[in-house]
Amino acid sequence: LGRLKGALENSSFDEISQFLSLPGEPISYSISVETAPTFVGGRYTKLARDVSQTPWNQQDGLLISANVEDVLCKPLLAAFSADDGKMHAAGREDIDVRMLGEGRPFYVQLTNVRVFPSRSKLQEIQHQINLASKHVKCSGLTPVTKGDCDIVKQGQDEKEKEYRCIVKAEEEVTDEMIGKLDGLTDLVLQQTTPLRVLHRRTPMTRAKRILRCLLCYHGITGSYHGVTAELPWSYHGVTM
Repeated sequence: LGRLKGALENSSFDEISQFLSLPGEPISYSISVETAPTFVGGRYTKLARDVSQTPWNQQDGLLISANVEDVLCKPLLAAFSADDGKMHAAGREDIDVRMLGEGRPFYVQLTNVRVFPSRSKLQEIQHQINLASKHVKCSGLTPVTKGDCDIVKQGQDEKEKEYRCIVKAEEEVTDEMIGKLDGLTDLVLQQTTPLRVLHRRTPMTRAKRILRCLLCYHGITGSYHGVTAELPWSYHGVTM
């Protein structure tokens, strides 16, 4: 090393450059800086049918324009000056099912945020969302942590869900029929993946557990059917 150092010190630049490959053009580089993801959470209710949770196409290829994600994400993207946003919820309801009650927990993950609105500004955004949309409403809009987001995801597996629907029968409904369902508890069903969701879910059989079932007869107008179910694979909240 000593002899090499001496040789370099006693040599001119031209002599050294004969043994080195130097770039012919100046070297340029750029630096890109991106903020960590920002999370905003709350609850949403869906007051109308034919509103999907996320954008999706019908079988004929037509895009269903009304969806919860667009209603919630677009105002937040603008307020935070973010590059992108994605909504995540504690499960999902079918497109033809309303989401009532206290609402379904959700959070929006915002990418490369440039502006950080205050909590009071978030309340203004929430008010604007609720005024602009007749079918989708949100509440409790607030900044959340990654840990809070993990709790929302866990809600898909650990919560009980209550379903309410009107059942119309073509044939006469007897007391015996009602008796078989009314008060039913702890029934496990094996459900295959519905055709309507095959485009996003693996075709397989999943166990669905009904915790209790209540049935009330309403004469010629049909039956009121209430079911509380524990569905580890999809969170539906209170639906109607």
